[in-house]
Amino acid sequence: MAHTENDGISLAIYEGNFVEQKDEIIALQSIFEGDIEERICVLSEPDSCGSGQYVIQAKVPFEMNVKECQVDIWIPTGDTPSIDEQGASAADGPPQLGQGISLERTLSGQKWSGSFKVQFLPPLTLDLTFPSDYPSHSPPSFTVSSIWLSGNQLSLLCKHLDRLWEDNRGIPIVFTWVDWLEKETLHFLGIEDSIVLMPAESSDDDVEDKRVVIDCFDLGEAVHTMLQYSNHKAAVRFFQSMQECGLCFEEKLGSQFFRLTPCFHHFCSDCLAMHCNMHVTEGTISLLKCPASKCETVIPPDVLQTVLSPKLYIRWETLSVQKTLDEMNDITYCPRCKSIVISEAELSLHLGFCLSCFYSFCTQCERAWHQGTPCQSEEDVLQEKEKRLQSGDTLL
Repeated sequence: MAHTENDGISLAIYEGNFVEQKDEIIALQSIFEGDIEERICVLSEPDSCGSGQYVIQAKVPFEMNVKECQVDIWIPTGDTPSIDEQGASAADGPPQLGQGISLERTLSGQKWSGSFKVQFLPPLTLDLTFPSDYPSHSPPSFTVSSIWLSGNQLSLLCKHLDRLWEDNRGIPIVFTWVDWLEKETLHFLGIEDSIVLMPAESSDDDVEDKRVVIDCFDLGEAVHTMLQYSNHKAAVRFFQSMQECGLCFEEKLGSQFFRLTPCFHHFCSDCLAMHCNMHVTEGTISLLKCPASKCETVIPPDVLQTVLSPKLYIRWETLSVQKTLDEMNDITYCPRCKSIVISEAELSLHLGFCLSCFYSFCTQCERAWHQGTPCQSEEDVLQEKEKRLQSGDTLL
């Protein structure tokens, strides 16, 4: 941030601005230092000669006064091809957003609509550049962006930041801006327990404010980001607070729990380990599900690997492979060497050929293959042996 005559300010004011800018950034980093997510990121700063400007990025989360916020999705039917490149047109069905979200055509037939809920909304991004005459004469130049706020909403925020500067002209303003955005944005925009999400090109916004950066062009990506962020923040909050186990009913810190998805039932690590150890030891791996009553959520492999001993985990893998093979109609076992055998594609032949011991057998009775003749019962086999013995035939 080298001083030039074109700056229109004296060297003393310029140097004072530089010191205040540096102190402001240090103060901001100190204020938000304890946050899990990086709130203040310095993207650029003046070099040792004073050339260049401070460029910082602030991530601004929102304080929600409700447990959940409903996100209503609106997609004009004419926008379907640009949203769902693989889904042809609206006439062929709604765009596929993934994440288990289904869309339905509205009664007017002009829009696809759907909804989902989040506990936390992704932060707003505030990018700032400090000019040489900040804070003595001018505010930082800035842009704002968000994947869920509309262009008009972002423009209203920009205009309010302008007013805050006018009320506090001549002093560092960034913390005031960030603090107001974090605490007052939802109330200022009239947002309580629901928001509307639609593609940027589908909105009625005609925003002339160049400080507004529209992020919601890929609606599927926006939905994914919102759900991912909300789930991550909910998990962080869960692990940092006290929780009650659904099995032993003891209260422990959330970090000592496993929180299963998608059911979100939670159990302490000791209880879940006992549950998993019992079923793997007894071979009842089909019961390795969430212990909550009537819940069908399967306990995932990464949780099993954590709670089981290496020996039991190997046993679980072996039993899982065996269970999968048993459920495959074309898999059988050689009656001689017990190797896995894939039956012939033509099922009516009932032919299995073992590549290990080269034995051809009937997959129904597991005796030597007898093409074109019916399987023998145990009684028939015994009678045949007796006849051979009586006839002096020793080749049994």
